[in-house]
Amino acid sequence: MLTFRHALPEDLPPAIKILFTAYTPIYEGFREQMGDELFDVFFGGWEGPKEERIKTMISGAHGYAALLDGRVAGWGHWWPVSGSHTLAALSENAVAADLRGRGLGREIHEYLMDRMREEGFTHVRVGTGLDPAHAAARRVYAKVGFEHGLPNIDYHAPLRELISGSSSNVRSVRQEDFPRIFEIAIESWSAIHDTYSREYLGQELHDAVFAGWQDRLCSDLPVWMKRGFVYETDGMIAGFAGFMVSAGGKYANLGFNAVDPAMRGQGIAQKLYAHVFDRMREEGLEYVMVHTGLDSAHAAARRAYEKAGFGHTVPHIDYYRAL
Repeated sequence: MLTFRHALPEDLPPAIKILFTAYTPIYEGFREQMGDELFDVFFGGWEGPKEERIKTMISGAHGYAALLDGRVAGWGHWWPVSGSHTLAALSENAVAADLRGRGLGREIHEYLMDRMREEGFTHVRVGTGLDPAHAAARRVYAKVGFEHGLPNIDYHAPLRELISGSSSNVRSVRQEDFPRIFEIAIESWSAIHDTYSREYLGQELHDAVFAGWQDRLCSDLPVWMKRGFVYETDGMIAGFAGFMVSAGGKYANLGFNAVDPAMRGQGIAQKLYAHVFDRMREEGLEYVMVHTGLDSAHAAARRAYEKAGFGHTVPHIDYYRAL
């Protein structure tokens, strides 16, 4: 049976060994999926940032060493989700390679969820991959009660492979555009959340973990639209798209984007993407990624991204459950 303690500075070497042993085959799988060029851009040198994250977890309040016979046998970490008083998240949890298959992963996760309950949290989220390297993790999550999840996918591409072409209907965003942008966004995301609650999470779980999503969306949109563009026709905004540049400027992240549901099927998204990709190129960027759902509500988005030239996917899933 495991015992637990808050992480100490001396836990850094075993934590790094345990987590790096767990993550190495995962990143090797990413390289195989994406190819060397894209892997090196998006994940190259992953060890350095990962080590810094482990150091941060050890110095924080929610990192735990799992001990077996006086040895660090596993590592556990959780954190309160920003902007929520009820939702917490599991992350960066692993068991020493030679001790796997003994139920220790389940013990670690149950211990962490007990700590969440003690601090008043009512729901928990955990993200993991849908690739073969994460199969064992998915089995552990199922054993500790994670039955409902939202599948997602990240697309990656060199900008040279994506569409190009400016449109006279596309212009930079202005402050007075945001009421219309919010209107399109709320209508578009409402259909997505209806699908989440109906097909994936159930109404009760959805409402608990996504309470206030409209306010958060409208708060996040202006941040993503600092490099933002709108498609305007007959004096009416019909769609929008924004992007950010990664730390270090290695690639762009195509962020929030949508077309008025009443105006879809007219090629507006492709014109927006082509314009945005050209702006990325003007900034000297060479690569871009975009995140979207694997659920039915995102099917049109996936088709649009693939039509624009995206490929090289990394699928994953976010599980949710009540505590």
